Amino acid sequence: MRKDFFSIEKQEINGSEAYFLLHMLPDSPVYKGHFPEKAIAPGVCNIEMIKSCAEVVVGTPLLLSYIAQCRLTALVTPEQYPLLQLHLQLVSIETGWKLIAKLMSTTDEVCMELKAEVTPA
Repeated sequence: MRKDFFSIEKQEINGSEAYFLLHMLPDSPVYKGHFPEKAIAPGVCNIEMIKSCAEVVVGTPLLLSYIAQCRLTALVTPEQYPLLQLHLQLVSIETGWKLIAKLMSTTDEVCMELKAEVTPA
């Protein structure tokens, strides 16, 4: 997904916390099916985008093993939100990491909050 749905414009990793500036790619094939007349990023793609950024932080492919909370608070469209901020926290647990993420607009409007567990793939 990192090559055709979004790109990482900036990243700042500080231990277990990371900040990303993400560029949504409006020509992504995802939008042809969801929806061609008004592109909306599917929630599952937003979750995958967050997991992909977590993989950058830990340096290994990850599996999403458990979602404790996922809250969509705004529709993410490449038109309205061409750039998104992502704040990640990864806390080491016995089986992998507890992931806490907040996806926001560049004006700090929260679009999605995710609390989950990820394990090495």
